[in-house]
Amino acid sequence: DFNRIEKVLNQVVPRYLELRNELKLNEALWRYWISNDLPIGTNLPILHAGVEILAKAWFKSNKSKTKGVYLPKREFDKLIEDGMRIIVSKLQGQKYGDRIIRKISDAYRMTQNEQLAFFFEEIGLNIAEVENEALKGRNVMAHGSSGRSDEELWYLIYLTRSYQTLFHRILLKILGYTENYIDYSTEGWPERHIDEPLGGNK
Repeated sequence: DFNRIEKVLNQVVPRYLELRNELKLNEALWRYWISNDLPIGTNLPILHAGVEILAKAWFKSNKSKTKGVYLPKREFDKLIEDGMRIIVSKLQGQKYGDRIIRKISDAYRMTQNEQLAFFFEEIGLNIAEVENEALKGRNVMAHGSSGRSDEELWYLIYLTRSYQTLFHRILLKILGYTENYIDYSTEGWPERHIDEPLGGNK
C-alpha cells in the first residue's frame, strides 16, 4: 500500500528529525540494527540496551514529568535531613553502615524496571503479558538457556519477535504515530492499533 507508506513517512519522518538528537533515536536504532545481525537470544540484551537509551534520554528531556525519580534529590534531601542525622549517628561504625546510609540517600531514585514502567506510562504505551514476558526474557541467556532444543529455539525466536515489536511500538509512540502496527509476536502477523498491546487485549 504505497499511499499508506507515504502517509506514514510524512507523519513520522519530520518528528524523527526533530527528536533525533534530544532522545538519541539514532543511537537506539543503531542497537536495534546490530541486534538483527546477532544470533537469536544473544540479541535480546542489545535490543534492551536500545530501549534503555530511549528511556534515559526521555527522562533527561523536558518531556518527562518524573525525570525517572520519585522526588528531586534536593527536595528529598531536605525532607529526610533531620532523620538522616539520627540514622548516620546510629550507623557510623557499624559493619556496612556506610552502604546502608548510601542506599537510604539514594532512595529517591527509581529502579531500572520502575523507570521503564514510568517511561511507558509517560509516552502513553499500554503493555500487557507479552511485552512483560519479552522484557523479562532479555536475561534468558544469562540463566543458562542455550537454545539447543527445538522448544528453546522457538521460544527465543518468540521473545525476539516480541521484543522487536515492542521496540517498534515505543519508537512509533515517541514519534506520535496513531495508526496500526504489525504484531510480529503473533502467528500471521496481524495488524493492531498502536494502543493495543501485543497478543491482543488480554
